[in-house]
Amino acid sequence: MEQEFDVEIKEVLSRVQKVKAESLDDAINKAMDMYYAEQIVLGAEDMKGVDFAPISESQLPSSLKENGGKTRRFISSLFSTT
Repeated sequence: MEQEFDVEIKEVLSRVQKVKAESLDDAINKAMDMYYAEQIVLGAEDMKGVDFAPISESQLPSSLKENGGKTRRFISSLFSTT
């Protein structure tokens, strides 16, 4: 009989953005402002990986318990076009 499980799927998006500024703090603040103003929008081309994990420890399969509870990870190199 099938059971129902809660599996968290977490995508990681990342991009390096060049920002002109007088200091690193200023550059970070400008990047944050641009991001929250939706002038920088991360998309599929910024995909770096994805993790799959059970929500509760009691749902961990024995294979993950033996591996220290590490989740499966799909790494960005599979998406890389360069």
